[in-house]
Amino acid sequence: MIQGKTLERLIAFTDAIVAVAITLLVLPLTDFFATLTAGNLATRLQSVTFAHLLLGVLISFFTVFSFWNGHRRTLAPVTALSKSGYWANVLWLLAIVLIPASTRLIVDNTGRLGLMLYTAVLLFGSAVSVWLRHAVNHRVQAADFITSALLVVILGLAWALPGLGSNLFFVLFAALPLHRLVKRK
Repeated sequence: MIQGKTLERLIAFTDAIVAVAITLLVLPLTDFFATLTAGNLATRLQSVTFAHLLLGVLISFFTVFSFWNGHRRTLAPVTALSKSGYWANVLWLLAIVLIPASTRLIVDNTGRLGLMLYTAVLLFGSAVSVWLRHAVNHRVQAADFITSALLVVILGLAWALPGLGSNLFFVLFAALPLHRLVKRK
């Protein structure tokens, strides 16, 4: 069991890793803006390249934030964490640090394979989040699987309709209403 100061340190370390991941997400924006000049500002900001970059960063930012927020809510009442919970947290961190790298796959418009790999990273993070909730709460509810189910749908759509690109991730907006609907029942 992990508890006391050791648990506090684990949570602080986890929060720091999330902060680093979010920082890594915005670095491509910084690189993009570093190449701007007064002469090309309007043209570059209206480019498809910038639109892909901004959309990819926004999708990943809100995904990381959503994962962190769920993680925070899961661990808030915890005073001791089992070995299973510890390893779920470690794998959750792996998913978080893979998000900035895999974001490049959708930003660079790498097609079907890039969309599928990015979605697989998010699905991995979602599945590990469910494992962590189970390790902490010793139960899992149907609502815990909604994000994972939506990511499986996105994975299938990425295979079947890769031309939709990053737009596929708008499906994730259905998660919150579906969570509320399932929890009401």
